[in-house]
Amino acid sequence: MEHRRSHPARSGMVYLYVEGKGRISTTLPAKHAEYYTAQREIILYPGEQYTIPTDTNHWFKAGPEGAIISEFSSNSDDSSDIFTNPNIVR
Repeated sequence: MEHRRSHPARSGMVYLYVEGKGRISTTLPAKHAEYYTAQREIILYPGEQYTIPTDTNHWFKAGPEGAIISEFSSNSDDSSDIFTNPNIVR
C-alpha cells in the first residue's frame, strides 16, 4: 500500500511546505534552516486539505492566529516517520 498523508486544516490558516515546483517561501525558519529543504508553499484555510504523496519531505506551521490540523496517514507508526532535523526526537 502506498503511504500517503493528508493534512486538513480544521481551524486557522496553515502553511504547508512540500518538495517540488511552485511558490517558494521566503519565510523559512532561521533556526535550523538547513533542515527545511521542502520550500514549496501551500496555504490551507479551514476545511481545506492537501494529500502528500509517499516519500515527500514536508513540514508545516500555523498562521499568525494559530491553527488546528489533523493528520491522516495510510501507515502511521514511528518507524515510518523520518525526520531530517536531528533535533527532533521521538
